[in-house]
Amino acid sequence: MKTTYQYEKTPYGLQDMIFDSLEVRDNSLIMHLPEGLIRNEEPYQVVSGTLTLTGVNFDNSFVHILSHYAMVGEFAGQKIELLRFLQDYRYRDFEINKEYHGCNSSIYKGYFSVFNGESLVVEAMIEISHDGGIVYETEE
Repeated sequence: MKTTYQYEKTPYGLQDMIFDSLEVRDNSLIMHLPEGLIRNEEPYQVVSGTLTLTGVNFDNSFVHILSHYAMVGEFAGQKIELLRFLQDYRYRDFEINKEYHGCNSSIYKGYFSVFNGESLVVEAMIEISHDGGIVYETEE
């Protein structure tokens, strides 16, 4: 038997977009995107809006700090609980260069500007476990 699965394309994309804050509201995580989202169909316009992940399991959601900006080779990383990261780390902007959506999870990979003792641009990955929907609120 041969089974083919192709994941459905999301209506909006975040590649090359920036979120400037994450807001926790009940069991939801809201991404504030000052530059907006990209519509994933022609004419691929940028539209104003936010993204909300619902049914977030914060016990299984993490931020992985991977390396300093654009480093190649070995690195020393750190895995931090998402809620702890939001409480303990000061950051400015997260530029998303890749996003993945799977069964009950979303992963965003990109670059953070982090200020904790020193000012760094770091490669990072945000891993969010959620069993609810992905809600795109746009001004369209």
